[in-house]
Amino acid sequence: MRIPNLPVAKNHASFSSQLKQHQMTEHKVVTRSQGTTEQAVFSGSLVSSDNGYTKHDALLKQWNKAGSFNLYDALNGGKVNLQNPNPSADELKAFEEKLQKNGIGKEIDWSDFEFDLKGIGFDVDSPTFYLKPEDFNKKTDYLASRYAAMKNRIQKNFSGAEVDQQMKQLDALYQSATEELAKSYSEVVGGFLEQNGLVGEKEKIYQSVIDGVNNKAKEYEEYLSSSPDFAKLKGTKDEWLLQDDEYVASLLRGKDVQTVSHETTKTNHYTQNDLDILGRYVSELTQWEDSALGMDEERIGLDFAMLSMKTEYLRKEHGISSSLDHTLTKMLNGFMEHTLDRLDKKLSDLRDKGAALHDKSGYAALDRKAIWNVYDKTMEHYKASGDMMDAFVHGAKYAAKQSLHKMNDGAYRHMNNALYWTQFFHKNQSHSKPYDAGMSTYEKYTMGLKDFQKSLQEGEVRLHTDVMSSNLYGTPAISHFINEKA
Repeated sequence: MRIPNLPVAKNHASFSSQLKQHQMTEHKVVTRSQGTTEQAVFSGSLVSSDNGYTKHDALLKQWNKAGSFNLYDALNGGKVNLQNPNPSADELKAFEEKLQKNGIGKEIDWSDFEFDLKGIGFDVDSPTFYLKPEDFNKKTDYLASRYAAMKNRIQKNFSGAEVDQQMKQLDALYQSATEELAKSYSEVVGGFLEQNGLVGEKEKIYQSVIDGVNNKAKEYEEYLSSSPDFAKLKGTKDEWLLQDDEYVASLLRGKDVQTVSHETTKTNHYTQNDLDILGRYVSELTQWEDSALGMDEERIGLDFAMLSMKTEYLRKEHGISSSLDHTLTKMLNGFMEHTLDRLDKKLSDLRDKGAALHDKSGYAALDRKAIWNVYDKTMEHYKASGDMMDAFVHGAKYAAKQSLHKMNDGAYRHMNNALYWTQFFHKNQSHSKPYDAGMSTYEKYTMGLKDFQKSLQEGEVRLHTDVMSSNLYGTPAISHFINEKA
């Protein structure tokens, strides 16, 4: 059995069943199998779609391929090509000159291509879904560009029955990877929506992902057809790079390739932008719910109000589709009701286990009337003023007063949240963390809102549902504010 080469930033873990042993150093992976022994430079994520692919990466990929050999053949006296795992600049230069002269060749390593597409899906088993900015779009663009570039390579290098044979292999691998991406995204995102009261979202998201990837692949194909020399490499010493479909795909992803829009117009489907926004919402809301168990009712109500105001702003300012508009409204209402049910279930379980009296009171059922009082006060002011921060301040003052009153009466959950409210508008420097520069809770919400609005201008959605998390402070708007205060 021949194990494929491990190019730069590939998910070698996906083929762990084929690997007998692997040794990792800081920048190098050496793999051994019963078949082929190879070496690879290792950098960045283990998943190909997370990484770019440069000319240097293409050079190293070919270098590593040249250093692979079949272990069975070697044991029987066959030829062994040993490559320096850390080639010098001179060695790479000499090797590049050979590629410039001889090219890569037309042979396609399908096991290598399959290897690149491994890990394209999302983790459906993780208790908390975290979607990095642009992660969904990166995966769809990567898959579509790899298909279009490989199809172009096949059509240029083969003819007749060979084209059909090669395309059959490409289509099978592409469809399998697209299925993996669509199924995992629909399970995570669609599953969350269905848990919060929406019906049929898994199938809707699944089909929307399939259509979106296929439409993007068509756009890349049309661009390659209309701009065959878009890379400006024909006739140059680097023309060998055009034989590397992975390099061509990387260049495609850097171009504005949309020709005639292939975006779905079906009313029961989501656009790619819709799918990305839904993923960001699900990611943010699941993380918020994980942190909500220790919150008092007033804090929950205030966070619900801020989430509703941001969603309203998104619906008005971001140009979303009617399909997504309808879903966000239903999702938000469903999430607020169902998450309270889930929190009460957790509190009940903990209350039954609590040995001490204060433990039991700390895990008392939520006072939903108190939650909705804060929510309604804030939203009524927002509808009257149209100013999110003004409404938020109005709601926060009311919430703080209610919570601190309950704390003085000895309510355990409110005693635990006392610091949150007493320092809501003015931070006590003795309680500052290194990352927040003594920011009050109000300042954190203000910066979170500013970055949310800025993210929409950039074509992203950063909700910042959990402004108390240190993850907030890595965003440009927050970092700039902290530097100014420092």
